[in-house]
Amino acid sequence: MRLSLHGGRAPRGLAKRLWVQIARAWAVLVALAPWAALNALAACGSMVLVLWSMSDGSPLGFWHEVTNLGAHYSAANELARAQFDLLLAALWSALFLIICVSRKASLQTRLAPSGDANS
Repeated sequence: MRLSLHGGRAPRGLAKRLWVQIARAWAVLVALAPWAALNALAACGSMVLVLWSMSDGSPLGFWHEVTNLGAHYSAANELARAQFDLLLAALWSALFLIICVSRKASLQTRLAPSGDANS
């Protein structure tokens, strides 16, 4: 005698709830991905603005600073490169978090359920 619930299949209500949860998770991901990408792009732009401010705001000074940083990076040993990479990663992460916190309201607006059935 074989004892199994629902003939070895999941009940329809459970499967439907699972698909609803998957759809909700997908909707959150679709809303979150562009928001996070925009924040990441803003963090990259902020890093460029920091470099721009180091060059006194002139295009020639900006490219001079970029060339100077590139030359020092190429000439540095592996430990110094790793430290510089860590510094850049920490700076980018801090800028990303600051931008995410400042744009939290736009994320809440994106994730808020819409009252209009047509939208």
